[in-house]
Amino acid sequence: EFNNYEISHYFYDPKTKLIDNQQKPYTLISRNVFG
Repeated sequence: EFNNYEISHYFYDPKTKLIDNQQKPYTLISRNVFG
């Protein structure tokens, strides 16, 4: 399973199961905390 996994310059959000291609600050924070 993915856990805020960085894919190129995209971020996978395990909560929504979608690729976040906007690189929102919360995805970066979540990746730092949980990644």
